[in-house]
Amino acid sequence: LKKLADKNPAILKIAYEVQGTKFTVADIFNNKPNLGTCKFIFKNYLVQDALEGNVLQAYATKTLPKVITSLQDLRNETVHAKAPSHADVTKLRAKIIGVGEGSVLAKLVKARVEANKI
Repeated sequence: LKKLADKNPAILKIAYEVQGTKFTVADIFNNKPNLGTCKFIFKNYLVQDALEGNVLQAYATKTLPKVITSLQDLRNETVHAKAPSHADVTKLRAKIIGVGEGSVLAKLVKARVEANKI
C-alpha cells in the first residue's frame, strides 16, 4: 500500500471502521488490519486505479479477495459455531500450501516479489 500511496497519496485518506473505531489507510502501518479491512481497501476505486496496469492488479482485485473470503468463512464458522472438521482443516491447508491446486502462499510470495520490483 505504501507504493500505491506514493502513486496516489489520497489512498492514505481512505476511511474505514472496525468495531466502532474509525481509521484511515495511513493507520494500517501502526494498527494491524483484519482480513475484511484488507478486502475493503483493495476494492476501493482509488486503489484499483493505482493498480491499473500493474502486474499485481489481477492478484489484488481477483485472487486476494477470493482467498480472504474463504479464510473469513472458515474462521467465522469456527469462532461462531463449531470447531472445524478434519476435512475443513485439510482443505484450508491444501489451499495455503497448494496441494492439488494453486498455492495461496506461493501466489502471495510471488506477488510480494513482483511488488518489490516496482
